[in-house]
This record gives sequence, structure tokens and C-alpha cells, in this order.
Amino acid sequence: MPVAVFGTAQFADVPRDAPQHLLQVAWDAGFRRFDTAPLYAFGQAEEVLGRFLAGRDDVQGVTTKVGLAPQPDRPLRRRVVGVAKAALPAPLLARAKGVLRPAPGQSAPREMASGRFGVTEVRSSVETSLRRLGGRVDRLLLHEVRPHDVTTELLDLLAGVVERGDVGSVGVATQNHDTLGALAAGGELFTAANTAVGPLHTPVALPDHVVARTGHGLLGGGGEHLRRLQAVLADDPTRAQRWQEVTRDTEFAGPRGLGHALLARGAELDVTEVIVGSTTERNVAPAFAFAHRDDVLPEPVSAALADLVQVVRALPSTD
Repeated sequence: MPVAVFGTAQFADVPRDAPQHLLQVAWDAGFRRFDTAPLYAFGQAEEVLGRFLAGRDDVQGVTTKVGLAPQPDRPLRRRVVGVAKAALPAPLLARAKGVLRPAPGQSAPREMASGRFGVTEVRSSVETSLRRLGGRVDRLLLHEVRPHDVTTELLDLLAGVVERGDVGSVGVATQNHDTLGALAAGGELFTAANTAVGPLHTPVALPDHVVARTGHGLLGGGGEHLRRLQAVLADDPTRAQRWQEVTRDTEFAGPRGLGHALLARGAELDVTEVIVGSTTERNVAPAFAFAHRDDVLPEPVSAALADLVQVVRALPSTD
């Protein structure tokens, strides 16, 4: 059974006072492990989480990251984009958009920014994270790291923070296609990895020394995979009827059942943890219950879900 971890990346999408309420709801639902990063919520997620966890003795784990700095908040980014649209000639603007567009048949990357993994930047980031999180970092991950970013100097620094007890362990949280290369560059020091495990993601076969195997994106990045599977049900009455039949009288019946089935896939995956999050309080407890369950999906439900995935994979790319 994977352990459910509450993620804080979604804190950027809620009102300013909502994260504390979401964390309390998550705590009440049973979450005791938490995932954050300096990047999340424009730099505020670590501080909010640190304040919430202060004084709580039964926290089981806190993961943060290093490499990606906070980005400007959305109003500022919209203004910047507006200026670019007004100032750039159409051909240059088209080329700029093309840099962010995924190749045909591929999902959009979670992050296009390049990580900053110089020793000075990493040391400063770790010190800031420790201060924000009350001195507790159980796991430190290199955020959107590429294999060539893992230098001897970086490894020496990371080994030092582990030996001093500043962090419990280190690893990587990057694109699936970069994960194995980055792990190989880190050798036995890297014992943790976050990988995308949505139904349309290509799975990563992690080496044995990676003992902390965390899956994220059970619904696809931003729910993208869920929406694509839902579109199949909306367009195909035969498959929609089959889905209704196999989920009838199960916890996967109803309009939210497909999402719940995707959350419940964790028991079938080669993971020790799954990250889930929500911007809506009423969704937090169900997310914990389905992600934390130890039973695999009923075979008819699993088969119907696999059929939907196969249909989506066979569709021509719209990118």
C-alpha cells in the first residue's frame, strides 16, 4: 500500500488564506507526509507548510526541492506576456510559443525552466528551506534536474548535508525521460525519486537502491489524463455504458468515479508513496482514502480503464 502524501503545488491556485485551511483538512483526513518546493505558490508554500507543521509531533515526512526558483505571480506574468505580444514580431512570437509546445505524441513537461544547481545556489536554497520548514527536511530532491547538472561539486555538497543531518536523504524530481540519467549520475547517494505515474505517462523502472519511490500526477499533469479519458466516455456511448456497468455498486460509480479509479491505481504501481493535492476542501478526504487504499482495482474496472487508456493512446496527436 503506498502512503498518501499531501502536495502543496496547488497552493498557487487558491485564495491567499486557503492553504492553511487545506492543510488542516488534509491533516484531519489522515495525511502525515507533505511535499513542497521553493517554486510552489510563488515561493510561499514552504513558509505556509512550515508554520502549519510547527509543534506537531507526529509528522512522518517533509519533502522539499532545490533547483527552481519561485516564479512571478500570475498577474505579473500576464502583464509580461501582454508586453511580449505587443512588442514581438509575429514570427518571433510564434517561435517563442514553439519552444513551449510539446512534440507530437508527448505530454507537456511539468516545467520548462532550467534548474539552477550551482553549489552556491543549492547551499542557499537548502538553508532557506530549512529555515522556512522549521529545520526539518526529510528528503531533498533536485527539481527538474538533467543528468549533466549533477556535478562532482554538487554531489559533494549533497553528501555533506546528509552527513550533517541537515536533510535525511536526497534524490531527483524531474521529467521521466531524465530520471534514470540523473539517478545514474548521482549513484548510490540518490535514494529517492519522484516520477509521473498518470495512466498515459511512460513508467520509469527505478534502480534497486532508490528506496523512496514517489508517484505524482495520478490524474495526469493538472488532470490532463483524466480529461482525455473522460472525453472518450463522452464520445463513445458503448464504452460509457461498459464503464457504468463495471462500476455499478462500487466506489467508482458516478461522475467522479473515473477520477477516483485513477487515484486508486497507486496499489498497482511500483511506488512507496503517491502525491495528491486539491484546491477544494471537500475533495481532500476522498483523495486520501483512494490514494491510500491497499486494494488493487477490481479486475473489471481495471480492464475497462486499460481499454480507455488504449483508445486515448491510439488517437492522433492534436499538438
